[in-house]
Amino acid sequence: MLCSKNVNINPYVYAINYYNIVASRQQPYIKLQYNKKSLRLIKLFYNIGAIQNYLILKPKNNNNKTYIAFNATHYKNIPYFKSAQVISRPSKDYVITYRTLNILKHQLKQSIMILSTPKGLMTHTKALKHRFGGIIICILL
Repeated sequence: MLCSKNVNINPYVYAINYYNIVASRQQPYIKLQYNKKSLRLIKLFYNIGAIQNYLILKPKNNNNKTYIAFNATHYKNIPYFKSAQVISRPSKDYVITYRTLNILKHQLKQSIMILSTPKGLMTHTKALKHRFGGIIICILL
């Protein structure tokens, strides 16, 4: 089981990398250090169906670290989504407008784009319904 000692990177990238490890079946489940942004992304992955279940592990002793444990959804030993590709990085944010998102929806096919919008994290289909654009966090392939 992998566990990070110190989280100094973008929490979204941190959670996406851990999802890719679980999806590649290197670990049956994995736990990552708890923070609000990672939990929001994990909840969104759960609502999409990319994650089968998740648990918030609170410390029993004086250790103040809380963890999120989760595993990916598999069908016949194949992950439902092969991987999550990180698009926006700490050095560069890729912003997409509603108009551009409307054009791209036909090219995404079965992939799901995760956006950070003024109303929080959401999929590209939900952003289209609400007529929002936003920062592209990742694409689930």
